[in-house]
Amino acid sequence: MRDQDTKPNFIAWYRDVFGFSLSVATAMYEVQQLNDAKTFNELDDDLIDNIFSALRKDKTHNGIAELAVSRIKLLAFWVRHQFRTNRMIGTSSTPLVRVTLEKINLLKEQKRLEDSWRSDNKEPAYDPLTLDHTTAVKAFDKVKTLLTRVRGVQGVPLSYVIRYNIWDPEADDEQDSPFGDEDSKYSSIDEEMIARAPILADNAEFLTDLETLETEGPWVPTFPPDNKKVWSILHSLFSTSPSWQHVKKWAASQDGRQTYRTLHTHHFGRDRVDTMFHSILTTLQNLHYAEDRKNYNFDKYCIAHVEQHNLHAGLVEFGISELQDKMKILYFEEGIKDPSFASVKSTILANRAAFQDFDTVMELYVNTYRANKKNSEVTNQTRKISALQGRGDWGRGGGGGRGRGYGRGDPDKRKRNLVPQDEIDKVTNVHGGWYSAEEYSKFTPAMKAKHWQLKTKASQAPGTGPTSAAKAHKTIKELTTSLTEARSVISELTNATSNLTKKMDIDLPNPPNDEVVWGRNRDNPALARQDGPPKKIRPN
Repeated sequence: MRDQDTKPNFIAWYRDVFGFSLSVATAMYEVQQLNDAKTFNELDDDLIDNIFSALRKDKTHNGIAELAVSRIKLLAFWVRHQFRTNRMIGTSSTPLVRVTLEKINLLKEQKRLEDSWRSDNKEPAYDPLTLDHTTAVKAFDKVKTLLTRVRGVQGVPLSYVIRYNIWDPEADDEQDSPFGDEDSKYSSIDEEMIARAPILADNAEFLTDLETLETEGPWVPTFPPDNKKVWSILHSLFSTSPSWQHVKKWAASQDGRQTYRTLHTHHFGRDRVDTMFHSILTTLQNLHYAEDRKNYNFDKYCIAHVEQHNLHAGLVEFGISELQDKMKILYFEEGIKDPSFASVKSTILANRAAFQDFDTVMELYVNTYRANKKNSEVTNQTRKISALQGRGDWGRGGGGGRGRGYGRGDPDKRKRNLVPQDEIDKVTNVHGGWYSAEEYSKFTPAMKAKHWQLKTKASQAPGTGPTSAAKAHKTIKELTTSLTEARSVISELTNATSNLTKKMDIDLPNPPNDEVVWGRNRDNPALARQDGPPKKIRPN
């Protein structure tokens, strides 16, 4: 077993793991000096291509496979990753020759991702953001997202520059396993790099005052350029906000970390955090939904709640307790005033154990809302189709006339709903005269039928007369006809007057300066300006 980074172990490692011949493996160690981890940390793809180009020119070597060269490139990337995440490699306890091909292949996709990012180098747009006490949480979340998408000198996401802890974990911390191990706490390689990328150099003293370290270092060589890049991004985002006045002192040094920390402290001091916390709770208590309105429906009500939950989650790192699911559910259900959700509330109350988390409760409400909305749309569509089918000269039910009052379904429905005649005959306290509305409202159906028969004097059979809708339709039709006839008469009178004037050659006198004065009240003395009492003249 290869337990130390010695020459025989390196040559055997190059042959067994990467597939080089003995002569090439020996030349790599002796001629190209690829004999320790620090050397591999300095290599990139271009330099490796130059090394093997030189080896291929030596005719003493039988040949070099491209697959073996690509493995060496991946090894160099793997070694650089160990250094940028402050992992020990190349020591007596972690010799480089113990690294297997299986282990370095774990970073194959990460290398392809970073190589693609460098070739494209398409950074996101840094549009200015509003930064005040109401938008601070969203603004800083946006900053973290942007910095995660931009990589620094060593390929580490720039969000490592603004992380809370300036100290990175110890290189020999066995409890902080790398990504890929079963007991690792990291969900991605980028997350591991952000947490472990070194900021301070190896000669930094642990007992040094923290503020001194924050402003003076000493830094690892890769941190200053990344720090300045962060400052330029923050300047693009926040330089137009009033809060930028608090960080102008860092403009000369372009210190991105201190700029971020100052803005963060300004907006997330303890008093401001408490204010934001109470504002979030107040918003949750005031959100409500009764029905769909223009630009507001139940989906937007749910989104508003989730948005406040996310804002609250952003305050947890500043000492605010997490918002429990039972409180989220309480605020959510208290804001729902729509009675169509009553069945949902009953379901949750009957089986509270199955609805302990907010997402499950919200999903049940959303599914019910969408089902009700779909049923409502189907009902409305059916009504529209029915209305279109019912329009025409013969009504909906095939009877005579138009409109709702004629032939709607069953033409004999009115007759079947009549009060039996024997009940009408029993009424003896009703006459055929006039009754007030208050008196008539107290009549029973039999009394109303008796009153109707006395008024009509049995000249019309019950259930055969025109309905109210038909009477209204007839009245509107008669009014329309009368208006049309009146318009025609007025038009004829106007034409006759005009023709008579022309035949008699009558000139109507015009007022001076052709001013038309008829129909005006300008010269009406009753409308003239009223003069008040004469003003008193003050004696000299």
